[in-house]
Amino acid sequence: MKYIAADRVVGLFFGTSLVLTSWAVLAQTSRPLETRTQLAQEPEQPAALTALLTAVQADMRTIPAGAFQMGDLSGKGSGHELPVHTVTLKGFRLAAHQVTLAQYNVFIAAAAPKLQGRPGTNTHCPNCDTQRVMNVSWDDVEAFVTWLNQQSGRRYRLPTEAEWEYAARAGSHTDYPSGISVDLSQSTGQDPSRGDPARNTAIVGPFSANAWGLYDIVGSVSEWTEDCWHESYAGAPTDGSAWVSDNCSRRVFRGGSWMGPDESQIMRVSGRSNFDAAVFNGHTSAGAGFRLAEDD
Repeated sequence: MKYIAADRVVGLFFGTSLVLTSWAVLAQTSRPLETRTQLAQEPEQPAALTALLTAVQADMRTIPAGAFQMGDLSGKGSGHELPVHTVTLKGFRLAAHQVTLAQYNVFIAAAAPKLQGRPGTNTHCPNCDTQRVMNVSWDDVEAFVTWLNQQSGRRYRLPTEAEWEYAARAGSHTDYPSGISVDLSQSTGQDPSRGDPARNTAIVGPFSANAWGLYDIVGSVSEWTEDCWHESYAGAPTDGSAWVSDNCSRRVFRGGSWMGPDESQIMRVSGRSNFDAAVFNGHTSAGAGFRLAEDD
């Protein structure tokens, strides 16, 4: 006698409905009794979690191994971006998009209800699937990554600072992935052509990807990296690994955000910023979000 089990999971993948339908036909007489008992006892995975795990895995892009010159190549930056140095990296994977509110809210509902209600982590937003999460501390992100790895069995992480710049450049040597200038609406969500006075984050993925298929790599929200803050690159690793010594109470984020006083400067691929890793006096950096990395 055969039993047919069906499940239908509907999830949101960066603003696009993703419908996953799977049919499993289990021949009861073909499985040992203990196997059938184990299958019957396994709890069903919540639909929102299934959609999250599927979307995150599908969003990862392969970044090839290689070497690049890291730091201020144009002379328009600060001493924090010097000295320019050669970094050689192994291949890795990096998410094409930043983590969205809808995805982060699955974590809040399952494991971190105390974060609910913080500005930038709104669990009742009308367009959570198209808005990137922001106002998260580095410690918040680490908690999300730890939880995600427990649920998925994978080893997601934050990119290192060198990995981030290498991927953002995607083989280029200019100040921005797009060349020597940048569209400032990528930073603020403003459209100068229509006189838009709004100042906020743009929706996820409206602009062209860079040469390696990464969207919104500069602008809108800054992105946390694994590295601790150092005032310059003197003594920095040259193998692409995270620099986790000295002042680890502050961590590096990259890419510029809608909050910056000079978007064209902070959106440069070599530009560097830092903030407290933990929530400090009840505050985080409102312009900070993140994207996931994974070893290849």
